[in-house]
Amino acid sequence: MFPKASLLQFLAALSIVSTIGVGVGVGASPAAGPIDMSRVARDDGPGALAIFGDIIACTDANLSGDCTTLGVTSGVCTCFTGNLAGLNDQVSSMEFDLGAGATCTLYQDNNCSGGSFFVSNTGIINNFQDIGFNDIMTCFKCFQG
Repeated sequence: MFPKASLLQFLAALSIVSTIGVGVGVGASPAAGPIDMSRVARDDGPGALAIFGDIIACTDANLSGDCTTLGVTSGVCTCFTGNLAGLNDQVSSMEFDLGAGATCTLYQDNNCSGGSFFVSNTGIINNFQDIGFNDIMTCFKCFQG
């Protein structure tokens, strides 16, 4: 058995790890549900999700119409829900400012499922109609290069 002081220290440390795990694990786990990135702060202290770049999503071709800048976290499924619901099935162009080697997959359905389109280079997609993905995107997931 542990001495009483060691057991209390162990339990206190376990509590801290458990608390940190909840804060990090919500978005970091591939099995976790999608996160509304409009609610995730860029500088939220310890345990905050690490945003590595931005995506600009626009409702019209050529980065026009209603445009929203979204912070991107590697491996997190981001869906157009909550504050971003106005973009669901409305995106017609995007700019990816994610750095060299970053990749993204755009998804037709919730929870990063359904039909998809893989983006291997950062840059601009001026017209989703050209890639057969106009006004059908619901979620995306990117990975840092």
